[in-house]
Amino acid sequence: KKGRKVWCGVMKYYDYNANNNNNNYLYTIPIPSSDVSPNIKTSNQWKKRWKKELLDLSLEKRRLFKLFLISIGIIFSITLFISFLFSFSSSSSIPSAFSSFFEEKNQEFKEGINKEWKREEKEGIEEWNQKQVEEWRNRDLIQKEKERERSSSKNKSIQLSKRRNAIRKAMKHALNGYYEHAFGFDEIRPVSNQTNSSWGGFGITLFDSLDTMLIMNLEEEYLKALNHVLKVDFKKDYDASFFESSIRYLGGLLGAYQLSKDKRLLSKAKEVGDVLLPAFNTPSGIPYGIVNFKTGQGRNPGWTNGNSLLAEAGSIQLEFKYLSFHTGDSKYEKAAHKVMEILFQNQKSEGLYPTYINPETGRFENTLVSYGGLGDSFYEYILKQYLLTGRTDPIMIEKYQEALRGLIEKLIIRTANELAFVGEFDLGTDSIIKEMDHL
Repeated sequence: KKGRKVWCGVMKYYDYNANNNNNNYLYTIPIPSSDVSPNIKTSNQWKKRWKKELLDLSLEKRRLFKLFLISIGIIFSITLFISFLFSFSSSSSIPSAFSSFFEEKNQEFKEGINKEWKREEKEGIEEWNQKQVEEWRNRDLIQKEKERERSSSKNKSIQLSKRRNAIRKAMKHALNGYYEHAFGFDEIRPVSNQTNSSWGGFGITLFDSLDTMLIMNLEEEYLKALNHVLKVDFKKDYDASFFESSIRYLGGLLGAYQLSKDKRLLSKAKEVGDVLLPAFNTPSGIPYGIVNFKTGQGRNPGWTNGNSLLAEAGSIQLEFKYLSFHTGDSKYEKAAHKVMEILFQNQKSEGLYPTYINPETGRFENTLVSYGGLGDSFYEYILKQYLLTGRTDPIMIEKYQEALRGLIEKLIIRTANELAFVGEFDLGTDSIIKEMDHL
C-alpha cells in the first residue's frame, strides 16, 4: 500500500554476546528492497541499528583486537629502529669526536672485561692450587695414619701372639708336670710334686682342663686326657661336694662336648648328672651340699648347721639346664630352675639374699647378705641364666637388676679418701658390715 514500507531480503551475522559461553547465534536483519525508497529517518535508524549490532562484540574479542594493534605497532617501531641503525652506521656524516668517544668507551669496556677475566682466572687458579695442596696434605695424613694403624695393628698382633704363646707354653708346662707326677689324681702340689685326691680321685684336673686344651689346640695332651676321662666310673661310694662336682666334672664335660661334638663326652656328662641329681631330693627342692655318688644320700656339712649355702644351691643352674638342652631330658633343668623360684619367692629384701637356706623349708635361716664366698656366684648365675636363653628371660634380667640396685644402695662403702669397696649387710639390724671378701 501507499506509504507503507516494504522489506525484502535479510542480512545475516553472528552475535558473539548472545550468551556467556560465547556460542554463536545467527541473527537476521531485514534489508530494504532496492526498488523501495524508505524515508530518510527510517534509513538512518536502520543504519544506527546495523552499526550497533555489528560492533557489539565480546569484551574478549576487543582485547584480542587491541593486542593485535599493539603488536603491529611494536613490530613497525622495531623495523624503523633497525633501519635507522643501518643508515646511521653507513653514513659518512658522523662527527669524528662522537666516533672517537664511542671507540674509546668501547675499548675501556673491553679492557675492563679482560682485567676482570684475568683476575677471576688468577683467583680461580690460586683457589684450585690451595684446594689441591690441602687435598694432597689430607691424603698424606690419611696415608700416614693408615700406615701407623697397620704398624700398630701389626705390633698388637705380634704382642697378642707372644702373649698367647707364653700362656700356651705355661699351660703345657703345668700339664707336663701333672702328667709326669700326678696323672689320674685330682691335683698336684707344685713345689713337692706330691698328689692330692680330695675331690674323689677321679682326676678332676683333667675334667676341668678339657675345654682349655681344645681352645689352645693342645691335641696330644687332650687325647691323653680324653682317654682317661672316658674310663672313669663315677658310681663310687664317695661323699662328693655337690657344687664343686657340678661346675668341674659336669661343666668340664659339657664345655668339651660343645667344642668337640664328641658324643662320648655328652654320655659321660649325663652319667655325672645322674649321680648328682639325688642331691635335690629334699622336702623343699633346695639341694644338699653333699651327695654320695653311689647311694644318692644327701646331707649338709656341720659347720652350716644343716643349712644349704646360697652360692652352692644357686650356682649349678647353667650346667643342669645345658645338660637338659643337649640330652633332651628336662628333669635336670626342672630341678635346677625350681631352686631359683624358691629363692626369688623367699627373698627378704629387694635384690638381696641371705647366705643360709633351710633345705627342709626353703626359707632363709640367717640375715647376712654377702657378695663374698657364701653368696658371690649366685648373683653371677642370675645374669648368666639370662644370657643362656639368648637374652629372652625377663625374670632373670629383672632379678639381676634388682640385685645391682640393692648392692649400690646398701653394700657400697666409701673410705675417708674416697676409695670404694663392697661390704656385707645385716638385714636383721639393717646395718652395713665393713668387710670385703676377696676371691
